[in-house]
Amino acid sequence: MAVLGFGNHAPRHDDPRYLRVPLQPHGAAPFEVWRTQAPVRHGRDGDIAWACDG
Repeated sequence: MAVLGFGNHAPRHDDPRYLRVPLQPHGAAPFEVWRTQAPVRHGRDGDIAWACDG
């Protein structure tokens, strides 16, 4: 459903399912992945990026 990238070295990406978080990771896990069993819809509304599994 979403991928969160943490820290100064996290890449930038325009996909609305990706969120870059400006907090440094604790340890060697710079990404967090959120999964769902349902289909994911996603898009943008102005400056707001969104993702939803219903």
